[in-house]
Amino acid sequence: SKISTKDFNRILERAKKDSSRVLFIGDSRQFGSVSAGSPFKQVVQQRIINNANLLEHRRQKDKELRVIGLF
Repeated sequence: SKISTKDFNRILERAKKDSSRVLFIGDSRQFGSVSAGSPFKQVVQQRIINNANLLEHRRQKDKELRVIGLF
C-alpha cells in the first residue's frame, strides 16, 4: 500500500498511546509509497499481522473483465 515506514510507525505509536486498534486495508501488490519503505507489504509477507485475502471479484460482472482483473 502507499504508506511510508515513517507514517506507518507514527500511526502505530499513536494507537498504542491511545490504547486503540488499527485496521490497515491495502494491496501488497499495489504501487509503493513515494516516501521510503513498504511496511504494509513487509508485515503481510512476514505474517506479523493477521490478514485476509479477497478471492472473489465483485466489481467486474463480465467474465472477460474478471480475467483481466487477475493480472
